[in-house]
Amino acid sequence: MMKKTNLAFALTTGILIMACSDKKQTTVEQTTNLKETVQAEYPEIPREEILEDDTLSTKVYNELKEKYKNQLTELQKAVTANGAQLIITFLSPEVGESLTKSNRIGKELVEGYAKDLHVPFYDLTQKLAKLDPKVVTQIPKDGHWSKEGAKIIAEELTPIIKQYGTVKSTMTFTEKPETFGDLLPSNDEILDGGKGLPYRVKTNAQGLRMDTDVSSTKTKQRILFMGDSEMYFPFLDNKNIGTNLLQTAFPDKEMLNAANWGYSIDDYVSLYKEKAQFAEPDVVILTVNGNDFLDMYFSHRNRFSRNKQPQSPSQAEKSFYQKHYQK
Repeated sequence: MMKKTNLAFALTTGILIMACSDKKQTTVEQTTNLKETVQAEYPEIPREEILEDDTLSTKVYNELKEKYKNQLTELQKAVTANGAQLIITFLSPEVGESLTKSNRIGKELVEGYAKDLHVPFYDLTQKLAKLDPKVVTQIPKDGHWSKEGAKIIAEELTPIIKQYGTVKSTMTFTEKPETFGDLLPSNDEILDGGKGLPYRVKTNAQGLRMDTDVSSTKTKQRILFMGDSEMYFPFLDNKNIGTNLLQTAFPDKEMLNAANWGYSIDDYVSLYKEKAQFAEPDVVILTVNGNDFLDMYFSHRNRFSRNKQPQSPSQAEKSFYQKHYQK
């Protein structure tokens, strides 16, 4: 009788599991379809026009600033809860003669938020702003960093890493996800982005852009880098990216590069909570720029966010969209 009961329970449980699995799959498909529908309805992604000097634009930008600050606060709380040190660095090729309004305003805002949250803030663009963009970037083919630009960034980060060289986090995890980053794990391929700039991308088993795997037991200070393409270093081989240059300079530490194309502050929060924190970093260096505020606009998030949940526009965002793109 016991065997029959267990068998019946197993069969019933199996049916329930299959039903739950099917339901979960259906939910994922529905979410994906809904997000695609929202993208199709709102295909345009505004940038600097959000900064126009009118009442509606100002209202939209104020909403985006509030969203950004809330997400940054959430990241600060999560990192601090693990006993780690959060550091904010500002980095963008849009400096000097190429300075945009969004980066000028954005840097002031982020620096102010960092002060309010008692998070160290460092501007990594001061030296870059004095140099020829054709030297530190790959202009005219692409505006991302050149080998020289990556070298300068590593040099600017060096004193920061030294300053926090003794910081140790207090959190350890017994259960961890398979990956700490969002890149394809254990990948080694040549890409060029369609720009005739071939580069070799290598990832470790944990989906991070680094040549070595993160060991299960931490024996060295771990520094986690989070950011968008400015810290991902597209069009450069692994050996030439800033984090690998730092790894060579600091063999007593582990440099974990979790940066990814198109990411913004909400992506850093979800990535840290879902994956990156389980690498048990001691220091988290977050790289941001002023365009991150514009990235919070709903149509941008629906196109590039790692979160698959679609976002509906606020009334101000919808009115702004209609004014600019649905005349």
